[in-house]
Amino acid sequence: MMMPRGDADAVKGAKVHVGELRRIWRFARPYQWAISGFLISIVASAFVALIPPLVFKTILDKAIPHKNHHEINVLAAIVVVGALADAGLAIVQRWWSARI
Repeated sequence: MMMPRGDADAVKGAKVHVGELRRIWRFARPYQWAISGFLISIVASAFVALIPPLVFKTILDKAIPHKNHHEINVLAAIVVVGALADAGLAIVQRWWSARI
């Protein structure tokens, strides 16, 4: 997603100096575990979000053409578990975000 034109112009050429980074780090230090947990949950959610499309591809490309009903059921269950895991990770992200 691109920034609106006015926002891009507002930050064009802006630089972050080392002193500013140190000030930010001092402020964020008490929250380092919460920030780490938040970032880990985001990465985990991104990986879990890959499960349904890959499993649907397997269902369409392999299970249905071979009429393997057991494989379809197992893969469908994996899709459901992936969706539940993604929902759980969304709750975890909100929890970490609220703690920060």
